Amino acid sequence: MPENLVHATAEYEAGYLVVRGRWFALEQRSPRGYKLLTEEEVLVVVNTMIRVPWVLFNGSAAGKEPRESRSGLYILGEEWYNRLFESV
Repeated sequence: MPENLVHATAEYEAGYLVVRGRWFALEQRSPRGYKLLTEEEVLVVVNTMIRVPWVLFNGSAAGKEPRESRSGLYILGEEWYNRLFESV
């Protein structure tokens, strides 16, 4: 095994735990609508990250791709927002 992994110009040391992820940006505040920033996957270092499983956007189901609204945004309900906010 290599001691370092290089992906998309980022270098990760051996032993780091990385996962595939996507980035979303807040586009509107009420209801909370997020835009997917890129279709490309990114690697995220999770060694020291707090993980909250199964965050669901409105209209989505666990284990399936999130669904966009007609506006092209992913809507996060107040219940999920409050749950995420309280976990920090």
